[in-house]
Amino acid sequence: MEFKWYTYNDIGLQDGFEIRREVFCKEIGFSEEFEFDEEDKNALHLVCYDGGVPVCNARIFMEQPGVWHFGRLRSPQRYRGKGYGKATVKKVIEKCEELSALKMILGAKYDKKGFYESLGFTSYGEIFEEEGIPHIMMQIEID
Repeated sequence: MEFKWYTYNDIGLQDGFEIRREVFCKEIGFSEEFEFDEEDKNALHLVCYDGGVPVCNARIFMEQPGVWHFGRLRSPQRYRGKGYGKATVKKVIEKCEELSALKMILGAKYDKKGFYESLGFTSYGEIFEEEGIPHIMMQIEID
């Protein structure tokens, strides 16, 4: 696995955007207006490659000083169950450590709660809906 960080104007970011378009828009049914938002311009985007093929995507942006918002973690269906998601989350946590973050937060699809708990995240707040899908806020303290 190889990981590459991109900012909004980097040409390589299109690899991550294609994953998001395939999974969030085509598979899940999110609108492109919802999926691609203003935060993309401020975010750091991570793409995981295997053999030069983009297999997983995520992004982070500063929510407030010391708190980074994590999201848009996805792998196309043909690459799921191979550890790319877990490896990508771990790489993002490392980046948050480099950025001197105190905490990382995310709005997880409710059915993915156990996945994030296995990586050390805890849930907080009430279940809410995004694009008709139940979500829960989760967080992890950064050492």
